[in-house]
Amino acid sequence: EDVKEEEEIEEEIIEKEEVSMKEEIKLEEESSNKDKIIEEDEEGNKKEIKEENNETDEVEASNDEDTVYYTLIMTDPDVPGRVQPTEKEWLHWMVVNIPNNEFKKGEVKAPYIPPIPPKGTGLHRYTFILFEQRYGKIDSSKIPNYPDNTMDGRSGFNTQEFRDTFKLGRRGISMFQCEWDPSVTETFNNKIGLEKEPIFVNYIEKIKYDRKIARQHPRKKYILCSDHEDFANL
Repeated sequence: EDVKEEEEIEEEIIEKEEVSMKEEIKLEEESSNKDKIIEEDEEGNKKEIKEENNETDEVEASNDEDTVYYTLIMTDPDVPGRVQPTEKEWLHWMVVNIPNNEFKKGEVKAPYIPPIPPKGTGLHRYTFILFEQRYGKIDSSKIPNYPDNTMDGRSGFNTQEFRDTFKLGRRGISMFQCEWDPSVTETFNNKIGLEKEPIFVNYIEKIKYDRKIARQHPRKKYILCSDHEDFANL
């Protein structure tokens, strides 16, 4: 009796599975035929006609909501020199509210000044950082207008603080290094308007020049002097 009951249960399970499979097949056929058009000709033959889709994708025109704004900043973090960057960072360039890739439409807050690594300070790093303005246009009136052809107000800039203030997201960074060459003198004289560029000398050279001052500043790596003639005979 137990064996017969087991066989009956198995047969019942098999029947249910077969019914379930048939129902699934039927549903699949109905789904596949849902979008089909069946046409019957004069002889009674049925023919499937494919329906053409004449709909076209709509393309929305770009608007202000699609515009992404960027900020570009160029600084020198090694001022006056990499060993003692007491005046870092020095702001060379700032452009804000750049729409998408249309750089010329951005607002220049700090006009570009070429690299000016002072003589005697070795290699300086110059960084370009591109930020995305996450919340659209920023209020540029809150940013100082740094004057062109002058060094006023550009030292002591803090990129991280600026980023936090305007909640910017970094999108790209690039860097190069360079040191003093005669073009720096030309920039100081012609672009910035300084007749005498700043010159930094190391401690040993300073001893040759003035032992007394060197003793007063024994740990300073760089000591500023803005007069070429003072060091002409070093």
